Amino acid sequence: MNKAQKGFTLVEIAIVLVIIGLLLGGILKGQEMITQAKIKNVMADFSGISAAYHGYQDRYRAIPGDDPNAGTRWITAPAAVPGTGDGIVGGTYNAACPAVPAAGDRPAAAAMPGPPAPASPPPHRGAAWCG
Repeated sequence: MNKAQKGFTLVEIAIVLVIIGLLLGGILKGQEMITQAKIKNVMADFSGISAAYHGYQDRYRAIPGDDPNAGTRWITAPAAVPGTGDGIVGGTYNAACPAVPAAGDRPAAAAMPGPPAPASPPPHRGAAWCG
């Protein structure tokens, strides 16, 4: 009376569990590597933005977004919005683009609304870009 055993042995179940654990560990490690790569790409993008900002400042002696000569310097469509040159970049990141005056029609800084220009430019506080 020999009965054939049915089912898996403890060793077979242990091997299957080890294989499943290795697969799950590999998947989780791969996801972590993808996340780290995305973080490095964002950091590289911010480094590029910083380099572009300082490059513009070195080349044109003005803060990007507050360049009083932007209307005459950039002859593209849409036309560049000149700044006041007071070191303050106003607006919000999602503000609608203001009406762009012609290159020679820009009012004097004293006629611009808002607070008077400070004696020395304050640090950069934000940017508005219309494009």
